[in-house]
Amino acid sequence: DIDEMAIWRRALVLDEIRQLYNNGNGINLLDEFNQAPSADAGGDNGNYAVRLPKGRNTIASFVYTCTELTCDFTDTSSPTDGDAITSWNWDFGDSSGSSAANPSHAFSSAGTYTVFLTVGDKDGTDASSQQITVSVGGGDILLSTSGRKSKGVKIIELTWSGASGASVEVYRDDILIETTPNDGFFEDNTGEKGGGSYLSKVCETAGGACSNEVVTPF
Repeated sequence: DIDEMAIWRRALVLDEIRQLYNNGNGINLLDEFNQAPSADAGGDNGNYAVRLPKGRNTIASFVYTCTELTCDFTDTSSPTDGDAITSWNWDFGDSSGSSAANPSHAFSSAGTYTVFLTVGDKDGTDASSQQITVSVGGGDILLSTSGRKSKGVKIIELTWSGASGASVEVYRDDILIETTPNDGFFEDNTGEKGGGSYLSKVCETAGGACSNEVVTPF
């Protein structure tokens, strides 16, 4: 990519090109970007075109905090060459977005969403993404969870109170995995290894009330 072009009437040696293209802070871009400017012969007029290396883009990043379904996002992107960030493009993973630097967003339902941030400066754009999980409070059933591993396999331990029926339904990531006696405890063996997180809830049978939804990270 070419960021700038200068015309010179003779071929320049490398040290001359170094001196011409200093970024104003005493840092030569040949050293900073590990790429040499080049001088190419021109046409019959004897001019020479000097190609200068293009600057680096801003590195995109962000952090967030969530309360139930509402999340506040903060841009933490890092300009690499002092250029100001001029654009923000957020994709919240639910067919909505924002162009604000630090937006707030309310999701319509609990779940896991992949959020993308694309930032731009005069040199181009960079993007970053994270998976976030949001949940909502439940009714009279109060659920808590903890995660552990057995031989690398992820197990979610669910503890609840407030259910009235003889049995309850256990859901993981909104999928019914078990109908179990209402004794206040259940071990959910995911059968999976590695990291990630899971969304759990407990419901009365036959479409009854459900607990709060709880995220268990690994």
